[in-house]
Amino acid sequence: MSMRSPQEPQRLGKYELRELLGRGGMAEVWKAFDPQLQRYVAIKILHADLQTDPEFITRFAREARVIASLHHPNIVQIHYFQTTQPPESNVPLAYMVMDYVEGQTLAHYIRSTSRTGKYPPLIDIVHLFTSISRAIDYAHQQDMIHRDIKPANILLDKRNTALNPRGEPVLTDFGLAKLMSAPSSTMSGYGSALPFTPRQNKLRAILATNVATSTRWESFFTRYAQGFSLSGVRV
Repeated sequence: MSMRSPQEPQRLGKYELRELLGRGGMAEVWKAFDPQLQRYVAIKILHADLQTDPEFITRFAREARVIASLHHPNIVQIHYFQTTQPPESNVPLAYMVMDYVEGQTLAHYIRSTSRTGKYPPLIDIVHLFTSISRAIDYAHQQDMIHRDIKPANILLDKRNTALNPRGEPVLTDFGLAKLMSAPSSTMSGYGSALPFTPRQNKLRAILATNVATSTRWESFFTRYAQGFSLSGVRV
């Protein structure tokens, strides 16, 4: 990332970084502006200490291409991915550019409404589950597993409320759990694993705990979508 004067926005390639939307163990997400196409995008920048693994960059490029091939209205669209060497740093930078979805996460919505006892009507819950299920079912048909289904990875697009009054759900972070948890140098079935950084070891422990739960949710949503398809019910 290039640093400018206080009056100029921070840049990443052609993109102007406008607002830090969130930071987690794997990455940080920025709202950015594309001056060429005159639109806002979201940029996920992977943490630097995860990028010092030489095999990670290769895995990142491979997984990003697969994720970018997914085209579904309820899956965030990846527009661009890049690995670059910033002139001011000796650490390679890996990032993904995707649709900017304006709205809160499902996790935030659940927390804010449960505190006040305001729960959505049953039909709205059905619409929500149906949209998410169809997205996961589509991804499975493309041989892509999410591995980290949870409310924090579902955005509610407040610009699209035709079917879901709270916002059409959009799945994010497809494949990121797999990318972060894959062994360093045993991807092809041979070779010894490179040592992991403390952050990577912590992430692997968290993922090992969460993947089983996430897989059960993913399986549930898939069966839900298939059930509607078989019954011919349209919601």
